[in-house]
Amino acid sequence: MKQNERQVAPTMDGIRKDHRARYEFAAKALPKESRVIDFACGVGYGSKIMADAGHFVTGYDIDEEARDYAARHYQTFRTIYKIANGNAPPDFGEFDAAVCLETIEHLDDPRPLLKALRAAAPLLLCSVPNEAVFPFSPSPGITTEFHFRHYTRHEFAALLLECGWRATAWHGQEGTDSAVEPNCNGRTLIALAQ
Repeated sequence: MKQNERQVAPTMDGIRKDHRARYEFAAKALPKESRVIDFACGVGYGSKIMADAGHFVTGYDIDEEARDYAARHYQTFRTIYKIANGNAPPDFGEFDAAVCLETIEHLDDPRPLLKALRAAAPLLLCSVPNEAVFPFSPSPGITTEFHFRHYTRHEFAALLLECGWRATAWHGQEGTDSAVEPNCNGRTLIALAQ
């Protein structure tokens, strides 16, 4: 697992507040008992947050070790963990919603994933680092070696639209210890799209 890029802890207490807050927000924003794709679910804490809120979650991640960790530490009767690659996404089947948090910036070309999620679900909750507040840099240690870029709100909206999604609401987070707030143009941008 990419320990410096993932939140890895066997309990929620070890997961950074802003990461938990995004999933708690998603759990409340989704229609009751939704069948949800959690793409790039990592070690599964977010899938569990949504499952504990009553949703049925299929978490996908590229890393088998992360998937196995999720199954050991964050498995519920409402969660399933699978392997998938965002660069070559599978046919997901039919879901009520897709959640894709802090993932798009990790893909050189996120359009295939966003289009595959569009084919699978009518609702998307997606987040990215905000270029206007947290500028991307390819220099080591400035942002992260695992990112390809960050997005302004306008760039993110245009990317979503190109892939068949229309952003219907914007939220964000100021920093690493913050809750999700409506119309916040902070470090993290969160779009609800249809």
